[in-house]
Amino acid sequence: MKHAGKILLTVLFSSAIFIIAGCSCSKAGAKQEQTEIPKNILDKSKEIIVAKTGEEFFEKYISPDYTKSKYVAPNYYLVYHFVIPDKKYVNEDITMTLDSLGNPIAGTPIVGIPDCNADEKNCTFNVDEEAIVHIAEANNFEKGVKPWTFEFMWSDKWQQYAWHVRTVFNESTGTNGYRGSGKELVIDPSNGAVLETSEWQVR
Repeated sequence: MKHAGKILLTVLFSSAIFIIAGCSCSKAGAKQEQTEIPKNILDKSKEIIVAKTGEEFFEKYISPDYTKSKYVAPNYYLVYHFVIPDKKYVNEDITMTLDSLGNPIAGTPIVGIPDCNADEKNCTFNVDEEAIVHIAEANNFEKGVKPWTFEFMWSDKWQQYAWHVRTVFNESTGTNGYRGSGKELVIDPSNGAVLETSEWQVR
């Protein structure tokens, strides 16, 4: 019986080693999948961002998003998450596409990098939604048929983050889908300046 007990313990011990090894392999596989972007590509993408934000700003508020970054042969699509914890409205993605050497692809935009190095005031983002309401009212922005909507987002036109305030004059939904029209007020989130007022329409 003692001999049988030793055999049983040996089998159990061997099984435990197999289970641990299996778990270890699984974790290694997950890590490899998570970091499928080569280090040299990550380094190059970071350099591109830091050239505009500075190292300190990058380390505090910007981090790679491995769940969205991917290899799209023969290039790499990089996504970084940009978050300022005490400013809940600043929760955005920075995106770019690089070739196998880490160079930006011509004609493919790099989106979402705030230019702090050009002027550190560009990255204060001190104008919150409450202040935006006062700015819209001071500029006699029309009320429309429903409450204003507010969105903090990247503006391709202005190449910076901006508050977009929308008012709706009319809207309908039918067999042809959504239709509507209104106005949009674009406001600088760091100094409160009105960048533009424009009309929008969905036909």
